[in-house]
Amino acid sequence: MKRSTATVLCLAVLAALALADTKTGAKLVIDQKGLNYFKNVMLPYIEKLVLMTTFPDITGTTGTPIGDIDYSVQRLKLASLSIGTSNIALTIPKSIVVTATDIAAEATMAWGYYGHIWPHVRDNGTAVAKISKTSATLVFVLGADATGHPTLATSGCGLTLGTVDVKLSGGASWLYQIFVNILIPLLKGTIQSTICTQLPAAIDAMANEQLSTLPVMEPIGFGLGIDYMLPTAPAVGPFGLSLSTRGEMYAVNEGPGHTPGSPVALPDGEVADAEVELVLSEWTLASVAYSAWRAGLLSKLLTQNDVPPAAAQFFTTSTYSAYAPGLVKKYGAKQPVALALAVKAAPVVLTATKGFTVDAEVLLTILGKNPASGAYEEAFEMLLDVDAEGTLSCRGDNITGELDVLDANTTLVETFVGDVDVSGFSDLVIFVLSMAEDLVNNFLITGFPIPSFDGVSVKSPAVKWGSRYVLISGDVHYVPPTAVLKAMQVAYFAAARK
Repeated sequence: MKRSTATVLCLAVLAALALADTKTGAKLVIDQKGLNYFKNVMLPYIEKLVLMTTFPDITGTTGTPIGDIDYSVQRLKLASLSIGTSNIALTIPKSIVVTATDIAAEATMAWGYYGHIWPHVRDNGTAVAKISKTSATLVFVLGADATGHPTLATSGCGLTLGTVDVKLSGGASWLYQIFVNILIPLLKGTIQSTICTQLPAAIDAMANEQLSTLPVMEPIGFGLGIDYMLPTAPAVGPFGLSLSTRGEMYAVNEGPGHTPGSPVALPDGEVADAEVELVLSEWTLASVAYSAWRAGLLSKLLTQNDVPPAAAQFFTTSTYSAYAPGLVKKYGAKQPVALALAVKAAPVVLTATKGFTVDAEVLLTILGKNPASGAYEEAFEMLLDVDAEGTLSCRGDNITGELDVLDANTTLVETFVGDVDVSGFSDLVIFVLSMAEDLVNNFLITGFPIPSFDGVSVKSPAVKWGSRYVLISGDVHYVPPTAVLKAMQVAYFAAARK
C-alpha cells in the first residue's frame, strides 16, 4: 500500500511539472499572407546567392562516333536567374513547402575535349546555356531546440532543369552537336546537385540564425524578463503557422514559473486577411502585474522633493489637522510628511470586452518625521481598493499599454496618532492615485517585446478582445538583419567546400 501511495504521489508531481512546462500563454500565428510576404522578401537574397555559386569542374570520358574522348567543362557559372512563379504552403503537422516554377537562367562556361584515337581530335571554346521551364521544391520541417527556440531543417530539395539550349563558340562547328548532346545531361546533373547541396545548408543557417532571436528568457529592464520559450514545436493551424510560447513576464530575482493560475486554450488565429496574429492570454497579462509586484515596481516613497509645487500641501502635517488631529499633536504643525505607496498583493487582471480591468489593493501610509531621530515613521495607514481599466496596443516590436484609474474605496488599516477620519482625504487619494497611475503608465508606455524576431515589426495593428485573451493582428515589415544574411552566405560557401 505504501508503495502504491508513493507511486501515485510521484506521478502527481510529475504531472504537475509537465503541466507547468507546457503552459502556453502567448501564441504567434504567421498567416498565409504573412508567409507569402516573408517568402517574397527573402527570394531576391536567395537568387543573388545562387548566382554566386561556384560549380565544380566537370570532367570524364565518354564514347562518341569519333571514338572515346576526354571532356572537361570549366568556369561554369550562372550569369542570370529569374523565378517566374513561387508558392509557399504548409502541410500538417509542421512542414513548409516552397515551390518555384518557370525558372529561367543563363549559364556560361569553358569547354574542351581530346580524342583517344588518332588523329586525336581536340577542341575547346566557350558556351552559353539558356535554361528554361525549370522548377524547384524545398521542404522544411519545424521543431524546437532545448533552449525553447524554434528550429528549421531542410528535409528535401528538388531542382528539375527543363529545357537547356547550349550554344558553343570556338572549335570545329561540325562537332558541336555531338558535344552538346554530351554536355546537356552533364550540366543538368551538376547544376541540380550543386545547388541542392549548398542551398539547403544556407537556408537552414539563415533561418536558425533568425529564429534564435526569439526573446526566450530575456531581460527587458525594470528588473523584469520575458519568457517566450516554446514548450512544443511550431505547428500548422487553420490560419497558418502557429508558434505557442510560454508568454510569461517574470521578476528577474526569482525567475519564471511563479505566476499563479494557468492560461486558457488560445485560438490559432481569427483574422483571415492578416499577415500575423499575436494572441495573449489573460494569464500573460496577469503575469505582467504579478512580476511587477514581485520586482518591487509597485511601491514608492514620496517626499515633497518628488512632486511638483502644487502638491506640496500633502507633505505637511497641517494639511491633516482636521481629520487626523493626532498627527499635528505628535509631530507638530507645518512639519514634513512623507507618503509611502505599496501594492499589498498581486493585482487581479481580467480581460473585458474592450480592454482589461485591474483590481488592486494599495496601502497608503502617511509618515511623520520623528523630531528626535529625524527619521520618518508610520503615523497611520489606509487601504485603497482601486479599480482601473486599461488598453493595449502594438508599436513596432513592442506591446504597450495605458491604465486609467476609475475609483477607489478607502478604509483605515491602523493608526499611531489616534482617531483618523479617512472621508476627509478625498483630495489626497486623488493625488496619490494619479501618481500611481503615472508610475504604472511609465512602465506600460515602454511595454515589452512581442514574441517575434529581430528585424520584424507589426504595421497597422488591430486589437480584438476575446474571452480571457486579446488578439493583435496586423501586417508585417521585415528587414533581414545583417547577421542573418551573413550566416546564409557563409553556410552556402561552406557547403561547397565539403
